[in-house]
Amino acid sequence: MAAKLDFMIIGAQKSGTTSLAFYLNQSSQIYIPKEKELPFFLGNSTSSKHFDHFYKEYFNKANSSQIVGTSTPQYMMHPNVFKKIHKAKPNIKLIAILRDPIERLISHYNHSCRLGVENRELKEIVIDQLASNFQDELSDDTTKKYISSGEYGYIFEEVLKHFKKEQILLIKFESFKNNTQHILNEINNFLGIEQFDHNKQFKIYMKGGKEKLINIDHDKLINKAADYLSQRGLTKFVPKSLKKKILLLGSTLDRVNLKKNSKDSINLLDKKLLQKLHDHYEKDQKKFESLNLEVL
Repeated sequence: MAAKLDFMIIGAQKSGTTSLAFYLNQSSQIYIPKEKELPFFLGNSTSSKHFDHFYKEYFNKANSSQIVGTSTPQYMMHPNVFKKIHKAKPNIKLIAILRDPIERLISHYNHSCRLGVENRELKEIVIDQLASNFQDELSDDTTKKYISSGEYGYIFEEVLKHFKKEQILLIKFESFKNNTQHILNEINNFLGIEQFDHNKQFKIYMKGGKEKLINIDHDKLINKAADYLSQRGLTKFVPKSLKKKILLLGSTLDRVNLKKNSKDSINLLDKKLLQKLHDHYEKDQKKFESLNLEVL
């Protein structure tokens, strides 16, 4: 089967993209790898040859009648990547879920705390990142992008430099959460495939919470195991199927090892700082509205 990529769920991170990928994968007409977050275009080697290898590794179970896609919310954190995506796949369709940027920020912060990659106070982060310039922030460190990842005006201004509006489908998080079946049908129309109905109640799976039940850094353990095998030249003996399962292990542990009632609160920010955050996003919202993009 020829290497192709019909669509991408590009974000926003912490906005229900995991649930969306899961539901779309229930259709026999769609194939999304179980590994889900595969940021191929953020790598340095994105030639046709490397993409063919990537495709054979993660899409080998797709059949010729299916449309194929990925769910990679990291892409909206790196707007500069869309030039590279367009060069490789100019006709691809892009799907994004837009969550209230402050709610998204809090969820992103909680997630980082759970993973053990964040130990700063929320107030400190907001003050620091309100003073930074998103256009200059090209770091791979997602903890530097709590605020900028919700700057939809700037992000889609960059996207539209390379893609036509007809190639982009934007969805409000609330619409997806409250009317999931309708949104799925709209996505199917966008992708040009038949409607499907699971005859069951949809639920958006959001992890929530900030603290772990057991304070184990599973990502660190997995990385240590990978380093151990690499240093001893043993990685070539590890089956590809096992490598894929390891990719899934971290997110599964993160979902299970969680105190559900340990949510952080926007109330941790004082009124003055919270107003600055609102003002920041209000300016970006005006930029977004000027793009005249339809949002479901």
